[in-house]
Amino acid sequence: MNSLIANSGNINIDNFIKGTHSISSMISMREPVLQWVPFEEFIDVKKIGQGGFSQIFKATWKFVEGIIISDNGKVKRPNSEQEIVLKVLNNSQNVDTEFLNE
Repeated sequence: MNSLIANSGNINIDNFIKGTHSISSMISMREPVLQWVPFEEFIDVKKIGQGGFSQIFKATWKFVEGIIISDNGKVKRPNSEQEIVLKVLNNSQNVDTEFLNE
């Protein structure tokens, strides 16, 4: 499962996402709280706004349900689409743990 959740290219973001998985397992959630989703999984991306720290887009995610762990322990992704909102942080390549803790 780690290859699905921790491939952002930024160790601070990857560790933050992994930390939410520990939290979700502690509160008996079947799915992770956060998941890294490669940009290639989004289609029809359209900018709808901009602020001082980020840009806002709407898009269609080709895999709406994220990951599901089946009873036999295999990871699978449903084949469906869902309209979502994306927030792209300015200078996100420089995100550090201080920023993530805010």
